[in-house]
Amino acid sequence: MVKYLKMENVPVEISEIIYGTATKPMMVGEDSSEMLDFVVSQGVTTLDTARSYGQSEQVIGRWMDARGNRDKLCIISKGCNPEQTGLQFSPESLREELGQSLEALKTDCIDLYAIHRDVPGEDVGVFIELLNALVQEGKIRAFGASNWTHVRMRDANRYAARHGLQGFTFGEPAYSLAVMVGDPFGGSVHLSGRDKAEARKWFLQAHIPIFAYSALARGFFSGAINSNMPFDEVRQILPPETCTEYLCQENMDRLRIAEKIAANRGATVTQIALAWVLCQPVVGGAIIGPTTQQHFLQDLQATNMPLDNHELAELNMGSAS
Repeated sequence: MVKYLKMENVPVEISEIIYGTATKPMMVGEDSSEMLDFVVSQGVTTLDTARSYGQSEQVIGRWMDARGNRDKLCIISKGCNPEQTGLQFSPESLREELGQSLEALKTDCIDLYAIHRDVPGEDVGVFIELLNALVQEGKIRAFGASNWTHVRMRDANRYAARHGLQGFTFGEPAYSLAVMVGDPFGGSVHLSGRDKAEARKWFLQAHIPIFAYSALARGFFSGAINSNMPFDEVRQILPPETCTEYLCQENMDRLRIAEKIAANRGATVTQIALAWVLCQPVVGGAIIGPTTQQHFLQDLQATNMPLDNHELAELNMGSAS
């Protein structure tokens, strides 16, 4: 059974499985009504998109308009991704992007809005002041940060507290059973691994949930590869970006453990890897983007597959990652 998270000022509860729309069909503008209808019928209330996800916002907007179901959904969207949009950040540029998102989504308000990439040289107060203004204008309900370090988010929320303003209420980093070892897209922030323990601790203590993107390590745990394969063979199967981000011996070792647990449970590696993410106390939701109903149903079974302490300890390989 899918669990839900209630967030202040957001009328629709966030489903622990969040449907990610950075998929090829949606980014190129294909009608995805059948798939969207299906995931919603299975209890998903929350869709994750972004201005830089091609035409996915337009696809969602047309679908919501046709179904008349906007009030039953929580929409996450994101702006400020200069590397992918070419639009350098300024308060004016973010307002422009948000306006484009609202128009594409055919809505007057986005439930959860995130800054997609940090601009390290920019004072955090600029973001907090602007985002609070957008809340006051009724264009967004709450806001968070994707690919911001916990230090920058902490500093931003300290600024907000000093000035009596709303701060970031969620984070959207990469987080999966696999540790990220490369960054092909630039500016990515992840929470996996021993060296990210302090970041995970901050999110927990600040009571800020994360919505984990790349929850299945960009296909590393899709079942397309197995732990006995040499790296050269893996590189022939997985996309180059996935290999750059995740292909290393430690992650192959975790894949081997996930395979063993999956075999013992009669489950898939994908289900075990997703169940691991959902077991993490810092996680409010996991973003996944299967493009077939069959794959989505298989993934969804992870919500009814809690891992026991022994299994978690094995997968953690001696760390609290």
